[in-house]
Amino acid sequence: MAKVLGTVYRAISAHLIHKAGCSLKDGATGAVTLIQRFGSALNLNIHFHILFLDGVYVHHDNRPPRFQRVEAPEKNELEDLVQLISQRLGLCRRPSDTRNVRLNAGKRETPSA
Repeated sequence: MAKVLGTVYRAISAHLIHKAGCSLKDGATGAVTLIQRFGSALNLNIHFHILFLDGVYVHHDNRPPRFQRVEAPEKNELEDLVQLISQRLGLCRRPSDTRNVRLNAGKRETPSA
């Protein structure tokens, strides 16, 4: 679960930093994550609720960090980000775990039993 959360956080964070026109070295984001383990019917349904800052803290020289707001993502940016996260999560998946959904070029397909 930590690998998945780290992968999602890094992808979104890098997207925000680059959108602000910064390098990963000069920018920093922040987020709060709630890990929800059950659905409304008390069924096992592990998922994340992540709240990201709507901007980036920019670090230059020895000055205090300055917050730079980033515009909300466009539809195509969200699609690209979801595609990137899907590809990266496909790499995290254990090959022997057939319970997971396989990710193939951004299309979800349920593995056959």
